[in-house]
Amino acid sequence: SFKNVINIIIRSIIFSQMALAATFGADTLETIRTCRVLVVGAGGIGCELLKNLVCSGFKNIVTIDLDTIEVSNLNRQFLFRKCHVGQSKAETAAKAVTAFDSSANVVGHCNNIKAGEYNDAFFQSFDIVLNALDNTEARRHVNRMCLASKLSFVESGTQGFLGQVIPIVPKLTQCWECTPKQNNQRTYPVCTIRATPDKPVHCIVWAKLMFALLFGAKDDSNMIKDLKVEKKDTESNEQFAKHTFVHLFETDILHQCSMEDKWKNRQKPIVIAYHDSDAALHSNVGDLMTQLSQQRYVVRKRDVLRLEENVALFLHTFEQLCARKEKAECGGELVFDKDDDMCMRFVACAANLRMHCYGISQKSEFDIKGIAGNIIHAIATTNAIVAGAMGGECIPI
Repeated sequence: SFKNVINIIIRSIIFSQMALAATFGADTLETIRTCRVLVVGAGGIGCELLKNLVCSGFKNIVTIDLDTIEVSNLNRQFLFRKCHVGQSKAETAAKAVTAFDSSANVVGHCNNIKAGEYNDAFFQSFDIVLNALDNTEARRHVNRMCLASKLSFVESGTQGFLGQVIPIVPKLTQCWECTPKQNNQRTYPVCTIRATPDKPVHCIVWAKLMFALLFGAKDDSNMIKDLKVEKKDTESNEQFAKHTFVHLFETDILHQCSMEDKWKNRQKPIVIAYHDSDAALHSNVGDLMTQLSQQRYVVRKRDVLRLEENVALFLHTFEQLCARKEKAECGGELVFDKDDDMCMRFVACAANLRMHCYGISQKSEFDIKGIAGNIIHAIATTNAIVAGAMGGECIPI
């Protein structure tokens, strides 16, 4: 249980601080106790780091994180439990680590580190800053604030099994922005995305563009804007969903197939004409739509779904997103969010339907989320190792 974990950690604190005193001396241990530390980020690395700091004897810690806890965080961000979902990461983590050492003063703020209140004076009130961030803009901001405040900080990051820890000391080391950063963002030819996909990622990019085209703000730069389907005044959301489905997976595919030269050296795509030509598919989709409307269907995120499941989910999520758009503020515009189940499900089933048309091996929603969100799934042990290395860099500084 969590209480047993706390008891083990409390006992380990005594031995870890004895080891620190033996290694660095009693004076260093006293410096640690009086040191003020700012931890920016309370996610995967941040949870491990806060635990390490408290166990090492740091007593004055402030942590800042804008995010709230998601169910997907619980498998690796060990300070959080299911009952914490929806709560602030920073505030929950601060409260959790205080249970390890009641004499530690750990304060969490649910806020953006770029907010105006975190100015030079705020940064100068700390002795060291530890970065546990996951985005470039925030890293750049902290780097510049620390340089302006002549404050040392330790940068960190992970990507799957890879991790890095960079100590940055003013006038002694390079700053974080001094080293060019590699841009791993991929771009794809318009013709490949629009008409001749041959990899799952091409279909996933197409599905995200389709989401933006149907539910987002008007964007003339959208490379598939010619596929735009307008809702008729007399159409219900259900009719609009079916109309769009036929346009994307039947009408447009037939149009692509009519360009004979395009398919001389590759296999033609196939249409999904479930309304007319495949009575069994139409019947199965109808049954699944009934289950979805009655909330009796459970989506298997880690499985590759059958064709009729993807058709039914496309139609169902399309209707739900139309209804959401009608109620939305900001001109009724929706923005794709990989952590929004409805958005992610629409993109996953739209991508899989396109993969089916083009004879490409389909993917699970879980795998598509990783590609659509441009993420490499975080690994708890990598976070733990990096957080430990950050502590090792922090003490000498």
